[in-house]
Amino acid sequence: MVFLELLISTLTPVTRYIRQATTHQVLGELGNAQDSIARALRRPDLENDNGLVDRLIELQTDGKGFSNDEGVFKNWMLDILINDQASSKRMTGIKGEWHRRCDAHFAKWKR
Repeated sequence: MVFLELLISTLTPVTRYIRQATTHQVLGELGNAQDSIARALRRPDLENDNGLVDRLIELQTDGKGFSNDEGVFKNWMLDILINDQASSKRMTGIKGEWHRRCDAHFAKWKR
């Protein structure tokens, strides 16, 4: 037990959140997996962590990443931020790198 506590205490916060999300994902609890990463990204010291943002996008898109189709991407964003109540609540308070990536992807279609 002491060894396990020592091992856990040496993990970085990012690693802990990612492991927690992975555990939920393996158990088929996708919402809980996304919640774990979202909780981390609400922390000011972690809001710009590329690994956490990568993981959230992976979970939100079933591993496909952002769509390169304008309509599909915009509908996905509406679902994530507005239409899906659980997702909308999850994304409340998330700033930083996740928003920058979304904004950069949107910029592809600005005319």
